[in-house]
Amino acid sequence: MPRKAAFSRVFVRHYGAIVRFVERRVDDPELARDIAGECFEIAWRKFDVDAPFGVAWLFRTARNLTGNAYRRRTRDASMSEELHRGSVRVTADDGLRECDDAMDLARALATLSWSDQEILQLAYWDDLVAEEIADVLGITAGTARTRLSRARSRLRDALEASQPAHPKTRNAS
Repeated sequence: MPRKAAFSRVFVRHYGAIVRFVERRVDDPELARDIAGECFEIAWRKFDVDAPFGVAWLFRTARNLTGNAYRRRTRDASMSEELHRGSVRVTADDGLRECDDAMDLARALATLSWSDQEILQLAYWDDLVAEEIADVLGITAGTARTRLSRARSRLRDALEASQPAHPKTRNAS
């Protein structure tokens, strides 16, 4: 049986059970469907027709992904708390200016995509270097450096856009 057809059978047979499994562990049905989708995305990448994995593998993967979602939520809540207390400062040799107002930083971060937020968090809040970020995200170190550079640039742009325009001064004649 071709790979796609074999995987489709696994998906049709087990998707509902995986969604229900995750729904019992998270309070957001949309998040549960996202986690189940991610589980099957991983399953597709690893699927081997000659050595198919069992349903237990799917449940274990969904469980791990659910745990990741909880850890991410906890980390995001912690980061938000730090931002509100004003204890987080973005300073770096990469050209980002110090952010005096943590709320400006929080608002600017909120305008970025999740992938930009994630890579910035890994670099600044988790103090990971490009090679470590690459390991976490499953990408090459070069790709991590490129994505981090682009995310920094978008954050810089968002921070600048959030600053009020300085009124033009008139020449007194």
